Amino acid sequence: MDPATVALRAGWSGLSFLFGMWNCMPTTNRTRRPQGTPGHTGTSKAADSFGAPGQSHPAAQPWAGLADGAWQKLLALAVVLLCLSGCARPEPTLVVVVGGLGLSQLGDLRHAVIDQCPQAKVVSAGAWDGYKADITGIATAKPHDHIILVGHSLGCPAIAQAAEQLPKVDLAVFIDPAWDDFRLPRGVERYLWYQRTGFGLEREAHIVGAARTSTIEGGHNAIPHAPELIAGVVRAINSISISGGRKAETDHRQRATRNGRPLAAGSRDGANGS
Repeated sequence: MDPATVALRAGWSGLSFLFGMWNCMPTTNRTRRPQGTPGHTGTSKAADSFGAPGQSHPAAQPWAGLADGAWQKLLALAVVLLCLSGCARPEPTLVVVVGGLGLSQLGDLRHAVIDQCPQAKVVSAGAWDGYKADITGIATAKPHDHIILVGHSLGCPAIAQAAEQLPKVDLAVFIDPAWDDFRLPRGVERYLWYQRTGFGLEREAHIVGAARTSTIEGGHNAIPHAPELIAGVVRAINSISISGGRKAETDHRQRATRNGRPLAAGSRDGANGS
């Protein structure tokens, strides 16, 4: 069941419960009465209700005549409105971009996704040391139809670790993962793996259970800015956020590439490579 349906059903259940409470609330005829003249001792019921003879009634506040039950009903209505506001449809697609050590190199990619992926909400894990952020917390802060994680360098193992804690990740983009090897999480339905061609001090990490998808001309911090890479990521995100993407294949590991060409997002075993 999709998150929107769950939220809608929960909202209706809460609404029915509150209306049931509303109908059971007792109402009273007790009202606030204006005070009498100064010096009134409160011993006369007539004076309590109408003031001293010859005195005009002081102006009553507009809410002074509401019964206690009416106040309870107004409070219940406020709660109902708050419940309904929480039943809004989840945002379609969340894209979390996670940089590596130091200054993030994903600025160009992030802006391209913002400009060219209208159904996606883009969140940066941080401009500095983004891989240290609470990526799982960012991804679960609000309900979304689709979750997409994009990592560069140390951000790649960071998004893989976050994906292990999420029920499903529609797309994971690994851009030149660095240092320690890690395993492709089972919850990742589609992935893209980009690697550099140039020499770098950063060790090229291997993703266990995945195959190399594409190489991009340039160094470790250059390829995230490459137009070819950015265009490929934008296409993959739009294929999910706009058209819903293709179904993931039943085999959970991608074994090979087709003729050295990049595999399409949405395939874990290379059967839908393009």
